[in-house]
Amino acid sequence: HLAALLYYLNNDDYFSPENIAANSQEEETDSNLKNISAINNAKKQLLNIYPITNTPKSNLRSEADVFNKYFSPFIESSAKIEKTNLAKNNSAQFGLAYGIAAKGYHSNIFPLRLRLRKDGTVADKSKIYNIGYNTIPNIDLKEKLILDFLLNRNNALYLGAHNNTKDDFRKREMFNEILTFLSDKEVYFESKYDNYKTINVLENEADAFITIDEDVDDLTLQLSINIGEEQVSNHKNILVVLDNPLWIYVNDKIFKVNNLSYEQLELFINEEFRIVISKEYLALFEKELLPKIVSKLPIVSSKYKIEEINEPPTKKILLEESASNLLIKVKFGYGELDLDYIEDAPSSSIFNENVIWKIIRDNNFEKQAVEEIQSLYVKKISEGVFTPRNAPIDFLLNHFSTFEEMGFEILGQENLTKLKFNTSKPKISFNVTSGIDWFDVETELDYNGTAVPFSELVEAIKQKKKYLKLSDGSSSILPANWIKKFQQTLSLGELSKDRIRFSQVQALALESILNDADDFEVDDKFTEHIDKLKSFEKIVKQSIPKSFKGELRDYQKHGLDWLYFLKEYSFGGILADDMGLGKTIQSIVLLLKEKEQNKNHTTLIVAPTSVVFNWIDELDKFAPTITVLNHTGIDRNKEDNSAFENYDVVITSYGIL
Repeated sequence: HLAALLYYLNNDDYFSPENIAANSQEEETDSNLKNISAINNAKKQLLNIYPITNTPKSNLRSEADVFNKYFSPFIESSAKIEKTNLAKNNSAQFGLAYGIAAKGYHSNIFPLRLRLRKDGTVADKSKIYNIGYNTIPNIDLKEKLILDFLLNRNNALYLGAHNNTKDDFRKREMFNEILTFLSDKEVYFESKYDNYKTINVLENEADAFITIDEDVDDLTLQLSINIGEEQVSNHKNILVVLDNPLWIYVNDKIFKVNNLSYEQLELFINEEFRIVISKEYLALFEKELLPKIVSKLPIVSSKYKIEEINEPPTKKILLEESASNLLIKVKFGYGELDLDYIEDAPSSSIFNENVIWKIIRDNNFEKQAVEEIQSLYVKKISEGVFTPRNAPIDFLLNHFSTFEEMGFEILGQENLTKLKFNTSKPKISFNVTSGIDWFDVETELDYNGTAVPFSELVEAIKQKKKYLKLSDGSSSILPANWIKKFQQTLSLGELSKDRIRFSQVQALALESILNDADDFEVDDKFTEHIDKLKSFEKIVKQSIPKSFKGELRDYQKHGLDWLYFLKEYSFGGILADDMGLGKTIQSIVLLLKEKEQNKNHTTLIVAPTSVVFNWIDELDKFAPTITVLNHTGIDRNKEDNSAFENYDVVITSYGIL
C-alpha cells in the first residue's frame, strides 16, 4: 500500500532502486513534503522493506488507480505535489557535468552535480556518488553506461603502472572512450582543495614529432607537440590524464596526442623537452636508439637525409613459435623494407644506412589483408599478431595453401621446431607380387624424399588422424580424398604388418587402386591375370576326357564348364545342386581333365567321414587312371606326408584336417 501511494504521488520511474538510493541521501527536502508526515514515514518504511519486496509495476498501477479515485481531490487542491519535485533535480535547479583530476601518478574521471542559480549560472559543484537516471532529463543509453562505469567501480587510474591484464586494458579503453565522449560536455578540472576550473576536452588530436639537429659536436633531440597551430611542448605544467593512449592536460585543454607514449613524454619532460647526445655516444645512439626512435615518432632533421618510399605494398606472414603456440604476424613489404601492421598509420619511418626512410602506407590494403587473416578462425593477440583458436599444427596444415592463395608470402617456416610441418603433396607407390592364389601389395608414401613406413600409415588411418609425423620431425597432412580411397583399399584386402593381401578375385579392384597411385610395379603373373580377365568373353565348353568311364548329361556338362572356368581364372566357387544329381561325377571329370593336360599335382578332397568311401568308389568306377590315397583311419601315416606327392588325389575327413 505504501509503495502504491508513492507510485501514485510520483512518476513511474520514482519506484526504482537507483532513485530510492539517490533520494535517501538528499540533504534537503521540499517544504511541501515536510508538511506531509505520512509520506515521509511511508518513504522511510519503504526504504526498509525494499530489499525483500519486489512489487510488480502492474500491481502498483492497479492500486494507484484506486488511490486516484479517492485521494485526487485532496492531493490536487491542498498539497499540489509535482512529480519532479521529489527528484529534486529538474533542469531549472540542477545540472550534470564531469570532473577530471590528475594528481601525481594517478588520474580520475567523475560526474558532478551542478546547483544552478535562477539565472542559470553555477552556484556550486559537488561529486555524485549515486544517481537516479529518471532525475536527469535527456540522457541517452551511452551516457547511462558511462555513468554506471564511473559510479560503480574504483576508477582511479595509476599512470604507467599497468600490467596488461584484461581489467587494466578495459579500464584504459573506457577512459579513452569517455574522454572522446566529453568533447561536447561541460567539464571541470579539479585542482587543490576541491576547486574546479572550467576546461575543454578537444575533439582534435595533437601530433608529436622529434627534431634532430647538430649543435656544434653534439646532437640535440627536441620533442614538439602541436595542437592545430599551437605548440604546447614548451609548457612545464603538462599533466597526463591517460597514459595509453596518451591524453594530456595543458592550457585549460585536454586532448589526445598521436605517435607519443607516456614513457617518452616523461623522459622529455624531465629533460625540459630537449635531450643532448654527446659526440662520444653518437655511434652507439645511431646503432641502438635512433632506429627505435624513428620507428615510433615522425622525424624532422637537418642532420640526416630523409627519403620517402611510396610504392605498392606486398603482404607477408611471419610464423613464430611462442611456447607451444603459434604466432602469426602480418607484415607488409614496401620496397626493400618489411613493416609491422599499425592500424590507420599514414606513414612509418625506418633508419637504415644513415638515411631516414619515410614509408607512405596503404591503409586500405593493409586493413584488408588483416581482415583476410581474421577470417581464418584466429584470435587477436595484438595489432597484426594472431594465434590459431584450434591446434596450431592443424591450422598450419589446413591453411598454408590458403595463405598462398590469398597472395601472402610466408616467412619463418624454416625456423619452426616444435611446429615443423611439411606441405609437400604425398606420393604413393605400390609394389604387387603374386602368390598361389593371392597378390601381396606393399605400399610406400613419400613426402618429398621422406618415406612413411606402411605400418605408421595404416595406424594413422585407423586412428582417423589428419596428419602424419614424419621421420624428420615434421608433420604433414593426409589428404582427405586419399584417406577415403586408402580406407577402401584396407577394407578389401587382408592386412598384415607390412603389406595388404588381395585374393585373385579382387584383381580388377586392385588394378583400379593402382591406377590412382603416383607409381606402381607389378609382376608378370599379375599382368597376365589382368589381361586374361579383360579378354574374357564367355564360359567355354569343355570336352569330356577320353579316360572317363561314363556319360554326362547336358546339365552336368554345364557344371563341368563352370568348374573349369573357375579353375582357369583362379576363382573360388561352388557347384550347388540337389542330392543325387551328379556333383561328385562332375568334379571327377574336372580332375581327369587336369591329369589329361599333364598337370601333375596332387588334389586334396575333404569330405565327411560318411562319404569318404563313396568318393573312393566313384573315382575307381569312373576314373580308374586316377591314383587315390585314403588318409583316414588309425593306420594312416601321421609322421610323413611326402607320400602325398605320389598320388593324384588324397582324401581325408574334416575331423582329421
